[in-house]
Amino acid sequence: MVRYHYALVDDLVSREKFDSLIEEKIADCGNLADETAAALLVVKDLGRSHVKVRGLRGKSSLFCFYAKVLAFSGVKEFDRPDGEKGLVARLTVADETGQVDLVFWDEQAAALEETFGIGDVVEVIGRHGRSAKEIMPLNLRKTCV
Repeated sequence: MVRYHYALVDDLVSREKFDSLIEEKIADCGNLADETAAALLVVKDLGRSHVKVRGLRGKSSLFCFYAKVLAFSGVKEFDRPDGEKGLVARLTVADETGQVDLVFWDEQAAALEETFGIGDVVEVIGRHGRSAKEIMPLNLRKTCV
């Protein structure tokens, strides 16, 4: 999980510097913080804990944001070039600055219908998709923000 946190700030510091900052943060917390908690604190210290939808086209490899689910495309089946079946689904999410589509494939797509609904607020860790309005989520969870 720490690699996701580093990807949020990989345009600001090297991996070695990030690891060093984590070690310093753990020490500053009297060794009471684990590596993941320290990584979250380092990302926050670097000003990258969460962005708004309009800020998703930044330079970092990954980003984290909160949004509300506006629409669900439903799960659609398609034929891959190799003849195998695949699944795809989209969630349209938005905050006060804009909206974006989250694209899910195969098992993730199949699980969406049971997990998320219109109006749910989610926290997303994602990366850029093929288009400016498309995000490939790596981690998605409901939240009470």
